[in-house]
Amino acid sequence: MLTLLALALADAPPPVVNGYETTNYPEAGLILLRDRSGNVFGYCTATAVHARSLLTAAHCLDGDVTAIGSVQVTFERDYAEARRGDWTEATAWALHPDFDATTLTDDLAVIHFDEDLAAPVMQLAQAAPSERDVGQNFRLVGYGLTSGDAETDPVRRAADVPMSDFTDNWLWLLDKRDHRNACFGDSGGPVLRVYDDGSYAQASVTSWITTCDDGGTASTRLDNALAFLADEGIPYTLYGDAPPSYPAADEDLDPEDDDPYVDTYGLGGDDEASCGHAGGVGGWLATIAAVSVGGRRRWALRAARCTGR
Repeated sequence: MLTLLALALADAPPPVVNGYETTNYPEAGLILLRDRSGNVFGYCTATAVHARSLLTAAHCLDGDVTAIGSVQVTFERDYAEARRGDWTEATAWALHPDFDATTLTDDLAVIHFDEDLAAPVMQLAQAAPSERDVGQNFRLVGYGLTSGDAETDPVRRAADVPMSDFTDNWLWLLDKRDHRNACFGDSGGPVLRVYDDGSYAQASVTSWITTCDDGGTASTRLDNALAFLADEGIPYTLYGDAPPSYPAADEDLDPEDDDPYVDTYGLGGDDEASCGHAGGVGGWLATIAAVSVGGRRRWALRAARCTGR
């Protein structure tokens, strides 16, 4: 199994194999993971499923959380055109409680923000896949590579790929004729049902591939995972529904209000001297706190004033 987690190890920013560049699907954004020094070390695609929440793949955020200094998103079509003001920094994120890093089942995560995102909200498909869908095109959208051997900056691309099969967890895509497929960097991006009138809704989240150029894509079904979004307090929009308003209070995103702490990690170091390093900008030391919210583990970015500053 070749997972799209390799994008988090790339040296350069990693679009869809044999797809096309597109200004459509503005709900899809590019997320960057930055280390304590501000350097980018990971890339994924994500989707705005609420004014202040993204949906992506859990494996994009799994691993050594102490390495993460910040998680940022832009909805610019082209990474190279994104300016400083086009990036929004997350305040918290959570992985699906049943995510398995070995099998990649339940490969879903949500990322929370304390301000509205510069993107419309993606509607989610209610329909479960069926035998009638086998052979029908679904649309991949992502910022990943155009080939397993390519080195390209992230640009939003799309490709229509036939559904080949499905299980309780997976929606499988395979294009034997034109070899359209996902690749590194498309992880976490939306797989769309496209309807006769041109409207669309997200059916699944890109999870892993066999190979970029001649392989297929496994994506995590959403029709079986809506409870995860509800448990995260996200009032998602189903296809045909009017977008709801954001809840008035979101205290559960603040680790100060939750008990107990699971652990807390200083992003600038573990002692007062580290306050002058990358994590402690302007006398503030960023930390990641793992907190229990309703029995779930959630990672939240915090800031604490350094002693003596």
